[in-house]
Amino acid sequence: MEYENLKADNLEGILVLTINRPKALNALNQKTMIELDTFFSEGYQEYEGLKGVILTGSGEKAFVAGADIKEFLALDKGSGGDLSRKGQQIFSRIENMPVPVIAAIDGFT
Repeated sequence: MEYENLKADNLEGILVLTINRPKALNALNQKTMIELDTFFSEGYQEYEGLKGVILTGSGEKAFVAGADIKEFLALDKGSGGDLSRKGQQIFSRIENMPVPVIAAIDGFT
């Protein structure tokens, strides 16, 4: 599966999943959240023999700066709530992965 804001590197069964928006300090916009949800719900199944996932961020300054505030400011209350629930769904998917998921954090978190 191809992603715009994620990069996946399979290292002998350990998948390094990199959030790749360094100019935005890897802030989570809607596109990135959809891609994370897709990966953790079904995309990981493409990797036969998967033993674990390392989640990291690209660039030198931040793992993930949090929500992409510029994008979120344009949302109404209902859309903001929907996006918040999507974020919680992603965390639940990570928690319930059939393999360990760890975060490799460097910089701002």
